[in-house]
Amino acid sequence: MDQVDWRLVGRRIRLTRWMSGTSQEELSAATGISLTALRAYEAGMAKPSADVLSTLADEQSVTIDFYVSSDDAIQPDATNARLPANAAGSI
Repeated sequence: MDQVDWRLVGRRIRLTRWMSGTSQEELSAATGISLTALRAYEAGMAKPSADVLSTLADEQSVTIDFYVSSDDAIQPDATNARLPANAAGSI
């Protein structure tokens, strides 16, 4: 497995949350992840565990691969049509 870019993971967590119209507070409540931790993940300041990534992926209807892959071609399944080709890596 390639080295994970945790800042990219955070941007993609934020992207899926933003595209679903969900606030940090709402996502925190829906997943049981503390608001402080969620903010740290989105900022790339903390590394979410595999369990946290799974919980977020399930809640946001994406795969864990979307969060951790360095491949910009991987897009959120439900929102492919709304994303420009490089949106996942550029937010």
